[in-house]
Amino acid sequence: MSLTTLAGHLGFALIACSFLVRDLLWLRTIAIAGSVAAILYNYFAPAEPLWLVIGWNAAFVLVNVVQIGLSVHERASVKFTEEEKDLFLTLFQTFSPVEFMKIMRLAKWENWEAGSVLTREGQPVEKLMLIYNPPRPNARAWCAGTATS
Repeated sequence: MSLTTLAGHLGFALIACSFLVRDLLWLRTIAIAGSVAAILYNYFAPAEPLWLVIGWNAAFVLVNVVQIGLSVHERASVKFTEEEKDLFLTLFQTFSPVEFMKIMRLAKWENWEAGSVLTREGQPVEKLMLIYNPPRPNARAWCAGTATS
């Protein structure tokens, strides 16, 4: 098998593998490698280079490089407060740090005095609440007059 043919197979194999990757940064990196291999194949394999295919693969490389740059910048800009870090590590590990911070931008931290009533049984709930109470949770929930937690 010639190096040119190998580049052609490698290009398609890498593009196929990129569809199996869940992390977008890795997906884009593998797709770039696949496009570069496709560019090499389409330059050397035919009697003359297939500039249309080479041009489109170069465009895909450019788009993926730009998106990788934006993603790396976005990931690097994530800064947690101690409370956010603790909340992320205890309840939101399945989210990426960027996804978690997007949620936190919509959230509002509120402090409540001991004994405060946040909602009443049978009444409409005005907002979604997550009780964050480190280091020892001490919130109590009552249902039909009985403590549930």
